Amino acid sequence: MTSDLVERLPELEREAEDYERKAHAIRQIIEGVRALNGEAHVILAPRPVRSRPPADTPRGRAAVVALMSEKAPGWEWDLQEIKLEIVERGWAPSPKAVEIAVKRAWNHGEIEPAGRPGAGLYRLVVRRDGAQLPIGHRQGMPDREEAAGGGPETVSPAPSAFTERVATR
Repeated sequence: MTSDLVERLPELEREAEDYERKAHAIRQIIEGVRALNGEAHVILAPRPVRSRPPADTPRGRAAVVALMSEKAPGWEWDLQEIKLEIVERGWAPSPKAVEIAVKRAWNHGEIEPAGRPGAGLYRLVVRRDGAQLPIGHRQGMPDREEAAGGGPETVSPAPSAFTERVATR
């Protein structure tokens, strides 16, 4: 029996070293969990991965105009509602991106502020015949159809305190 143990001694020592390495690794894990002090869920929680939307998904100003054109002309959209809806549909990566798209759509004359100044309400700019303006149309500048002399003009609402303030900048 002793000779059997003596023969197996190198093998048993290798096993003991292996178990020591594993025990050391487990002690390090335990020390790391203690150092996190209850914050492990922050590190270990799965994070959502955003995939790229399909190529035919509206983006930027086109997304703002597409969303706003789903409701009746003259419908007043709240900026928060626009941001929430576009981000939920995956048409923009963040609310800030939607804010930028809204500002660009406004600068291009595709949408206009509605309600009292600073209320964060917007509506589509429409033609007198009720048609939506084409994306890229600049208010006050004719689109291709109008430049050729055949298209309806845009509806120009009465100047408000908001539009007068913007015009004086």
